Amino acid sequence: MIIQNNPDLQAMDYEIEAARNTEKLAKKKSYPNFGIGVGYIDTAHARASGVDDSGKDPIIAMFSLTLPIWADNYKAAQRQARAQLYQKTHETMFLPYYLP
Repeated sequence: MIIQNNPDLQAMDYEIEAARNTEKLAKKKSYPNFGIGVGYIDTAHARASGVDDSGKDPIIAMFSLTLPIWADNYKAAQRQARAQLYQKTHETMFLPYYLP
């Protein structure tokens, strides 16, 4: 009971959870990123009255795809996050032995 209420152990639990989330984020950064958007351009009044659609405000559909071509950087970030998670887990396992 005393160990469960220890603030040092609770802090380590939060650090482990943060390390898990960092590892998940590092993994998700290596995925492609998709984007969809809509744009609107406000144009002035028609200057060339003989041109079709002159002066009409266009609406634009946008699509984007970002490919993570620097995969080695993302893999290194994943390895670093995993190592940090292992370190925090290891520290938590042995922390009760150092508590007064």
